[in-house]
Amino acid sequence: MSSPFRLLRALPAVRWPGITPTPVSYVPNRAYRLVNRNRTTSKSEISSAITLEQAMPIIQAYAAGRPNYTMTLSIKCRKDRRTAPVRGTCVLPNSVTKDPRILVFAEGEHANVAIEAGAAIVGGAELLPQIIEEKLKFDKVLSTLEMLPTVAKIARFLGPKGLMPTRNKGTATDDLVAAMQLSRSALDYRMDQNYMVHCVIGKAGFTIDQIRENISTLLNEVRAHAPKKALVAIQGMDLRQANSGYD
Repeated sequence: MSSPFRLLRALPAVRWPGITPTPVSYVPNRAYRLVNRNRTTSKSEISSAITLEQAMPIIQAYAAGRPNYTMTLSIKCRKDRRTAPVRGTCVLPNSVTKDPRILVFAEGEHANVAIEAGAAIVGGAELLPQIIEEKLKFDKVLSTLEMLPTVAKIARFLGPKGLMPTRNKGTATDDLVAAMQLSRSALDYRMDQNYMVHCVIGKAGFTIDQIRENISTLLNEVRAHAPKKALVAIQGMDLRQANSGYD
């Protein structure tokens, strides 16, 4: 069986109603560039596209026996550089997330609640040096409102990773039980420097209807939560097999 990256080279973009397709080769991917570093995108690749119904059997064939192989949806956006990047949190109707390691900044009774709710790490200011020295492993960070000023001291470490708790995202709150439930089922997305939004959208074992539901939900979230002055317009999409990170 040939490399999945060679499949990506041959697989046209996936059409979605009302959206101009983006060629697969447009999406930055190191492994893809290694395979195709001396190759340019042809006009036929740019203009061609296949439907989701046509793409799924091909992707599933390459993931045969590995139903947890994930698929990534990449959305190309047009954006005014003067505005903040498009970012947000999306709860997909068909979950693809693994159980994340959640770190919670809390003390007293709130700390006990976080422990009972299944937080992997719970503490206060004593956690700051360990986070700075990267001695702790975690995927999500929550904080009570009381501890937020303490967490702000390491905002320069958490912020670039998209882990800084804020009230707007619901990750800085005193309702830790609800916040942890949301963190376990939600996926974070953020526009990168190439104006691309990448998000795991499903597994190879999902049905076409499940993938379609997840795609529609993510598109609606991106449109609804984009900054009003960002002038964001979805220009194209790419659906591709990713990896087994959600096994």
